[in-house]
Amino acid sequence: MPYNQLLTFSNTYKHSNCQVTQNGKVSENNSGNWYCCMCDQMIPKNGVIQFAFKIIEVTCIMIGIGFRDIAESKGYYNCFGIGGGTYNIHNSSYCCNHDQQDKNDKKIAFPFQKNDIIIVEVDIQNQYVKWINSSTNQSFTLIIDTSKDLYPCVHFYKRCKIEIIS
Repeated sequence: MPYNQLLTFSNTYKHSNCQVTQNGKVSENNSGNWYCCMCDQMIPKNGVIQFAFKIIEVTCIMIGIGFRDIAESKGYYNCFGIGGGTYNIHNSSYCCNHDQQDKNDKKIAFPFQKNDIIIVEVDIQNQYVKWINSSTNQSFTLIIDTSKDLYPCVHFYKRCKIEIIS
């Protein structure tokens, strides 16, 4: 079965303020802090992997991939930016990432909004993550650290809801 069809948001590897519903396919938040929800399934080490998220409701949201151990050590709270363990794009075009100061907290990606579908492409062997807005065809690519296992994740600030699309 393709990776994106197996993908579920975790009921374990997330901040307690994130709700996971619809058999792990939907995650949401109603609180006023940056909370992280990771997926259960590790990104495979071989091949180009794609998965997609549909934005159902958005105040501020980040979509990305990350190291579960670092996010867990931070209590799934504010685990973005340098040393945060995750690589993300924000709905207002910002990039927030674990280890590239020159690209962190910079408006270098693309915007996205309610009803957009964001495709995330990861290639562990070639060490990159690429985000594609299926509505506008805009894309943004980052080099990533692949020394540890990576997992899809989302970060929420205030009222947000996102769905994993098969």
